[in-house]
Amino acid sequence: MCCSRTSDFGDAIAPTVLKIDNMLERISDFLDEEIETTLSGLTALIEPILIVFLGVVVGGMVICMFLPIFKMPEIVNPKR
Repeated sequence: MCCSRTSDFGDAIAPTVLKIDNMLERISDFLDEEIETTLSGLTALIEPILIVFLGVVVGGMVICMFLPIFKMPEIVNPKR
């Protein structure tokens, strides 16, 4: 008697579980696409900023290297 009630209950719940499974899969797909879109937008935004930052760093290094070379004549022949 107990087993027959469990079987009827399982048969009644099975379609609902399948609906929840499909719904969760659709939500997962939607969120995956949304995260992909957000990350691609952030990457497109960060890329130019990173290029400018690296340009400033490399430019600073070049200035630091050449500044002593341009100051060399003043060091060698100081004006009195």
